[in-house]
Amino acid sequence: MENFMDKLAEKFSPQDIIKANSQAEMAEAQRIKKEAEHYRREIEELRKHAAEYSQQLEQLEELMEASRDYTEEFEKVINRIHESDSKTHDVGVQIYRNVQAIVDKNREKIEEEIAEINKKMETVLDIVEYKNNAVGPLLIIIVLMVFADLLFNVLKIFGVL
Repeated sequence: MENFMDKLAEKFSPQDIIKANSQAEMAEAQRIKKEAEHYRREIEELRKHAAEYSQQLEQLEELMEASRDYTEEFEKVINRIHESDSKTHDVGVQIYRNVQAIVDKNREKIEEEIAEINKKMETVLDIVEYKNNAVGPLLIIIVLMVFADLLFNVLKIFGVL
């Protein structure tokens, strides 16, 4: 290796070596300067993106806060709906029970009326058996009228008429 250095020293003068070193240092300085400029541009771009990301993050935080508010309002509305459903159910059950009581009461009345009609029919049938056969058609007409009256009253009770 010393041989090589010696041959090199013979070919190049110290001035040439200093000049070459200076040129190499300048080239290295230029390379470092270009690299530094490149890094500076990247840092500027990163700062620009950081500002954009910061703004987007603020918007996202605002949206999240608004979302929380809407979520709370939505939960309140859902709770009101559940309360309303519960009240509606309670009122529905109450109405059902009232209607059921009215129907039961009317049914009892109708059963009593039918029992009275049956008693009257039995009485009429007993009389007819002892009386003339000519009373039979009259009895049938009376029974039909009683049933028609009963039907009319039943329909009236249920609100059909």
